[in-house]
Amino acid sequence: MTYDTTILVKLDKRTKERMLRMNINWSEAIRVFIKGKMQREARIQNAERLRKLVFKKYAGPESTEIIRKSRDERYGAGSN
Repeated sequence: MTYDTTILVKLDKRTKERMLRMNINWSEAIRVFIKGKMQREARIQNAERLRKLVFKKYAGPESTEIIRKSRDERYGAGSN
């Protein structure tokens, strides 16, 4: 795999020293983390789009009237 972009991360000296003592490929770990974070964010955005579509389809003017009627019956006319 070819990588053509570099990012810079600033760390405190102690963290950098601790990282160097560990046998971890930090570049790969960060790549995996970023890809996972992007996948989770994409799922959240897709779920939000789906929620909006469902709400738009099933929450028309009649649902507002039903809610208003229910509140009026429960709390009296003109309640918020």
